[in-house]
Amino acid sequence: LTQPAGAGATVEFRFRNGRKASFEATEIDVKKLLEDVKTFIKTHDRSSEWWENTEISNLGYRLVEKNQRQYLVGKPVSWELELKPRADHFDKRITVQTPLKKAGAYLLIGRMDNGNVSRIVIWVADTALVKKVLDKASYFYAADAVTGAPIGRADLEFFGYWQEWVDRGAKYV
Repeated sequence: LTQPAGAGATVEFRFRNGRKASFEATEIDVKKLLEDVKTFIKTHDRSSEWWENTEISNLGYRLVEKNQRQYLVGKPVSWELELKPRADHFDKRITVQTPLKKAGAYLLIGRMDNGNVSRIVIWVADTALVKKVLDKASYFYAADAVTGAPIGRADLEFFGYWQEWVDRGAKYV
């Protein structure tokens, strides 16, 4: 879930029967995560740990299921919200306004009083990157995420890796 910086990110929240929820958002150190992924790629062969250590899009899984708390930084921001459930135990969905305005990634945890816990990673962006594929090349345009104005002299860093299937898949290089 990615949203523009400055306005305060929102998130959809579904509940039933609850009358109060508490929320906690903690910033994620994306720079450290990317450095750790690059180091892992450089120093490890393809292994059973490969997917969970290189798949950046599964950041929430890593933080929650693998307890990789080393990527959470700073003091969490907390708030509570009074809820008005629907009658007859029907689900209700609301939009929760968060105080998250600064660009970055955040782990947001929602807890119902005496109930369930929900987790989601929210990305707040101040920059958008547009890619256009050209003949034998790619063109990248860096812009302000809200206005679309170009960001002059943007310093972009890309990384990637190549896998080769050798020895009938028994080994990757």
